[in-house]
Amino acid sequence: MSHQSDVQWRGVAIGVSQDIFDCTTDRTSCSHGAAWVVRLRSSRSLVVGSIHLPTGVPVAQYYAAAMACKKMLRGWHEDLPCVLGVDSNVELLWNRAEARDAEGEIGFRASGKVDKFLEMASGCRLRPVAPRMEERWVPTHYPRDISREGRHIDCMLVRGIGCGEVQVDAEIRHTINTDHAMLRCTVEVQRTHGGRWKDGRPRWVVDADKLFSPDSWDDVKRMAQTCTAPRRAGKFVDDMETKELIAEVVEALQGGIHFGRQLARLPFGVDVQKHLEGKIFDPNTDWDGQLRKLVDAIPCPENDFVPITSDEVARALTGMRASSSLGPDKIGVDLLRCLHARCPHELACLFSDVLRTGCLPADWGASLLALLPKTQWPRSVAELRPIAMSSAAFKTLSRVVMERSFDQLRFGCPWSSSGRNRGCADMHGAMSRLRDMVREWRLGVVVVKLDIRGAFDCVHREEVANFLIERIQAPYELRFLLQVLGENVLEGCAPGGAPVRVRSNRGIRQGSPESAEIFGLIISDVICRLKCSGSWRKPGPPLDDMPADVGCYQDDIFLWGECPRRLAHNVDLIAQELKKLGLSLATEKTGVVASKYYRGRRTIHVAGQDVAFSEPGSSLRILGLDFDFDAPAHQQAKELMSRVWTAFHAKKVILCGVGSRKEKAAMVCKLIEGCWSRCAGALHWEKDDLASMNSMQLRILRLCFGCRRGHDEDWVSYNSRSLREIRLWLHSSGGERWSTKILRLQFQLLGHWVRRWEGDSPCLPFFEFQFFHYHLAYIFGFFEFQYFHFELLVLVFVSGMVAHKFYDDLLYWRVGRWTA
Repeated sequence: MSHQSDVQWRGVAIGVSQDIFDCTTDRTSCSHGAAWVVRLRSSRSLVVGSIHLPTGVPVAQYYAAAMACKKMLRGWHEDLPCVLGVDSNVELLWNRAEARDAEGEIGFRASGKVDKFLEMASGCRLRPVAPRMEERWVPTHYPRDISREGRHIDCMLVRGIGCGEVQVDAEIRHTINTDHAMLRCTVEVQRTHGGRWKDGRPRWVVDADKLFSPDSWDDVKRMAQTCTAPRRAGKFVDDMETKELIAEVVEALQGGIHFGRQLARLPFGVDVQKHLEGKIFDPNTDWDGQLRKLVDAIPCPENDFVPITSDEVARALTGMRASSSLGPDKIGVDLLRCLHARCPHELACLFSDVLRTGCLPADWGASLLALLPKTQWPRSVAELRPIAMSSAAFKTLSRVVMERSFDQLRFGCPWSSSGRNRGCADMHGAMSRLRDMVREWRLGVVVVKLDIRGAFDCVHREEVANFLIERIQAPYELRFLLQVLGENVLEGCAPGGAPVRVRSNRGIRQGSPESAEIFGLIISDVICRLKCSGSWRKPGPPLDDMPADVGCYQDDIFLWGECPRRLAHNVDLIAQELKKLGLSLATEKTGVVASKYYRGRRTIHVAGQDVAFSEPGSSLRILGLDFDFDAPAHQQAKELMSRVWTAFHAKKVILCGVGSRKEKAAMVCKLIEGCWSRCAGALHWEKDDLASMNSMQLRILRLCFGCRRGHDEDWVSYNSRSLREIRLWLHSSGGERWSTKILRLQFQLLGHWVRRWEGDSPCLPFFEFQFFHYHLAYIFGFFEFQYFHFELLVLVFVSGMVAHKFYDDLLYWRVGRWTA
């Protein structure tokens, strides 16, 4: 099936194999593309199309073509799955996100035409499918003109359908006489019906009048069964006659179809059971016996017990979401909030009794198991991630205990990049500064990213218990945290519906709110002990005065230096310490990149294996962002910009619904700005990038506010009038422009980095001001630098894109090139 527009000299087409093709039921087209509704045999219908965007045209003309394709697909069979092949005729630079982050995370580096292409795709709820990691930068177009280089300009867009990674087959172009590579991917066109699933849906109170003051947790469970229910979406309900006919058919087929389904589910359920047991259960360890001895050794005098107050329960419930999945006891956050409002003292007494007696309800030791795919197309049970859903009451008490005792665990670690209220911005700032030093001083630097295999599932619980005993002084809180480490049970279903029940006595407990922070603190403690030991090897010249050469965030560890041998030695030290915890490094996930000025061996020894460096010009994925140490400084800003339209169209139904402008602006702040604000202050933004962010903000608000075009109004007049209206509203309502917010975040982070202290402890010291002081005093030898105003120092680093360039030029002129 093909289509050629009257204004184009070439057309677009699709093809479907005859053995699966049934018919086409509808068709739409525009000047640059076409799409068909194709029905496949013994399967459902789907939309298949092809788009060819123009090449060698200005951005305005490219945008017009993209909007024509958007208008063609918008509102046309949006309920059907869709697969599109696109020749974008603009280079698509993919990031290095893993396939498991495919929902909105694998994207392109933003640019003028790419932004327009992404706006078109997001407007039709289409998402790009990333190629395999090694083929994301392989050309898909090979010009016949030998003076031109090939580019990656083709991609596949999908909607409402599961698919695997795209494979780029460049060699087939010689067989079919074309200048484009073939893109292949596996698409899931038929889903199987599941079995009897565990109900973990959130529940809300439906009859508050029946609530009463509970005397035990059994009373709370009884109210959860009788007074709460999940919210059901409106849907069509068959009449009684239809239901009776369906029941007769099901009864007649009961002996055949259902028995066959049970047999089909059984093998995969057994595989999942064996895999999980081998991963989180050690039959040779009597962990409950060892834990009982540790718990019995903790003295708990009555005078040291502090009853839990209703205020503590209120603060714990405030930070919990009522829409979270429930555990086996069906107690939800909404029920606990209603009970706290009705009888706060009685609810607090229930929590106090558990903490004082040390007797946890039996339901708190069981969790519902959900298996989430790590990749878009799981090939084995190893690519399923177990997620546990525990009791909301258990989580509430855990939060209370965390608030009381975790200040004794949270020690300052200068090499941990998870600062309070800053997320992972410290590590992004460190890598940005390292990249600037590499480019300006032409340094040969190697950066290594280590990944811990198993992480949460493999760490020894005995080591976790010893870590808690060494630091927590409160006896009752310590006893509770140790009891949480006891053997627990996971119950759920495998894909297909086969029941799964697994005991767990290894790894940090899934579904517990304190688990992630405890694991991060343990890894930070490992790095701190190694850095303070005499065995850690610091970088050599010219990086010997660099204050930081390692950073960690949960199970990700980053090292950098000039010598692979020193780095390999430090990696071995980390591997030895992790082995004591029951952990090991995943060499297949280790990433190593080097700057273009590096000269030397291009392999590094990691956990007994030689790991090769990535190809020159490759990026390293660092906490959600790509870092190429030879790319422009605003590489990460471009990546964040590409996420804005995806985030908007994912929440468009909410943002463009009924509501006041003030409420919609607040929703934009929460739902869209959150995709870039967490690390925007730690990155470099060009002047044009800030202007583009402001432009996107105005266009998004215009769509949210529903600013319509007048009947006789041309596009230019409408565009200028509507944008002026949005700017005026922002100014009058006190709204913040996105460029202003980015600069504010930069100033806030810089103030913290200048202080270089997290409470009473030093933080990640990637800005070495002593080095700056020395050389600036050397340049201006007739000045005493200590008399410089501190405000001048702040300005020098806040406007680092300009000021530190001025400083480096002066230093180069005065002392010459910095060499070993």
